[in-house]
Amino acid sequence: MCRVGLNLAQECVMQKPCALFVIVFSLVLFSFDLSAQTTATKKALIKPDFVPGYKTMMIDGFTLLVHDKVLDPKNSEMFKVKPLEVLDMELKMISAVLAPKPLALLRNILIWVEWEEQLAMSNGRQGNALAVFYGGTQRQLLREGTQPLKANSVVVLRMKSLTKEHQPEFDTKRCVLLHEMAHAVHFQLIGYENPTVKQTYKLAMERNLYDRTSYAATNEHEYFAEMSCAYLNRIDYFPHTREDLKKHDKAGFALMENLWGKATKPTIAKSKSVTSPIPSSSTFNLEITTEGILLGNQIGGANLTQSSLKGKVVAAILHRAGKDDELAQLLKVQTWHRELADFGLVTFVSGTNSSTEPNLLKDWNTSSLTLPLFAKAAFNFKVSEPFIPPHAILFDYEGNAVYRGDATSIEKALRYLVGQALIEKLGKDSYTKLVQPLVDSLGMGTPPSQVLAKALALVSNPSKEVAEEAKLLVDTLCEGATATLEDANNLVETDPLQAFLHLERIILNYKNTAIANKARAILPKVDKSKKVIIEKQARIKLETIKKLDSVLNGKPGSINPETASFKTANSALLTQLGEALRQIEKAYPNTPATMEAKLLGKRWFNTNAD
Repeated sequence: MCRVGLNLAQECVMQKPCALFVIVFSLVLFSFDLSAQTTATKKALIKPDFVPGYKTMMIDGFTLLVHDKVLDPKNSEMFKVKPLEVLDMELKMISAVLAPKPLALLRNILIWVEWEEQLAMSNGRQGNALAVFYGGTQRQLLREGTQPLKANSVVVLRMKSLTKEHQPEFDTKRCVLLHEMAHAVHFQLIGYENPTVKQTYKLAMERNLYDRTSYAATNEHEYFAEMSCAYLNRIDYFPHTREDLKKHDKAGFALMENLWGKATKPTIAKSKSVTSPIPSSSTFNLEITTEGILLGNQIGGANLTQSSLKGKVVAAILHRAGKDDELAQLLKVQTWHRELADFGLVTFVSGTNSSTEPNLLKDWNTSSLTLPLFAKAAFNFKVSEPFIPPHAILFDYEGNAVYRGDATSIEKALRYLVGQALIEKLGKDSYTKLVQPLVDSLGMGTPPSQVLAKALALVSNPSKEVAEEAKLLVDTLCEGATATLEDANNLVETDPLQAFLHLERIILNYKNTAIANKARAILPKVDKSKKVIIEKQARIKLETIKKLDSVLNGKPGSINPETASFKTANSALLTQLGEALRQIEKAYPNTPATMEAKLLGKRWFNTNAD
């Protein structure tokens, strides 16, 4: 987090719509190279121990003012890895990932270390900051009641919490100080109102590259710091690393590469959590299996039985009723479920202790959610640790829990787990040179539908062995769609819209296969249904609403759209969105597309679209 005496809600100076090539071109003009900067900051001249209550220390070339409480042996005796060892570890991480010249530059920034100072987040997020970069002037800090000498310095506010985070049982390998150093570079060297950074962030948000609950989505300043960490080291959510960033956010990658320079060595922290897309669950109990789940009373959504969990990858989501933000996140989970359900994923939602059945049902009845909903599923362990809903518990195909945590961070983990299960079904240890890369990519989390498309091309290969292996892969990938096709056929007369949604999913995921051809043959039976026609028409309106939602996401201050300043600055867009919401609800009430549109609208208006 960064605190500065600037108007952080200032409108971007580049107002015209921007495509990716414009961003890249502007980076050429930006042409800022940290390695060339040698005198942009001056090292703080700190005399030894001149600040009462602090001790001046040098760690790996960085100057620190460490509070006496941090050095008190009583405060560190509970930790295996001591506070000074944690600081040494983080600063060595920074030294390992930076080239010599930018490293020398950042070593000029003074680092203050407090033991347990509470400071509320200033960027619209809830909770207290772990560390902060204080930009601005000493006079500004003095007015706020803060030590004025901390101006233009990095401050670790809660060294106690940072030390706990780096204990062996909890360590996620993230580098908190690197994030704050990136803020320092942004503020002191390239300018906090830099138009290229603003426009890159705006483009990323308009393209919905980052969930708005992720820290990078907060504003352009946190985006810059988080992408710097992903490029130089790693972050705890996607895109985790430089490689992820290059594939996911090309403009963001170009910005980082232009600023920090091309990689000359791999990023550090190559832990299990980096090589595997399953996020860390170090703070949660994973001693649980699918055999210990008791689904209980199902109150909504698609039918799901206890036996359906066996041999499947399972995503159990704990949901707190009546929270619009959580419903929007559940819709994302539902999107991933629809992509992977026919390939072996089972997803269900359970209410938390505070959720009542009527409120849970209301959530399903007023949204386009169709995931199986249970009043309160029971698990074979006590959920005693505090968690923030929607809370995901992921199980592999053998029934073992492998992740607990934020439900919005599971997309790649789901594909990875499903891929591993499919490989097990194939039943072979090795493959020909043409098929092996497809199996490997499936096991690394490539969407199964993409692997299927490539496998289909090898079925007619002249080599009998290649063709047979490719056919085995195709048959295994298509196996799960047979049951979905049967369900769709049974629903043609009774629920044509649900049949249409099943068929649509098969056609999308299984292009150019026999099962997709069978789905197309059934499609005319439901295409002329009134409900299907209305849903298709509503989707056209929904696309307009989604585009407006994306544009608003890219606007400064979108993390808190209820503020008067945001509403004033974006009144024209909000008016346009409100009118589009009224039109879709009036013309196409109660369709899945309309439900999705209303849920999008609740974020901006905190009300229904009427």
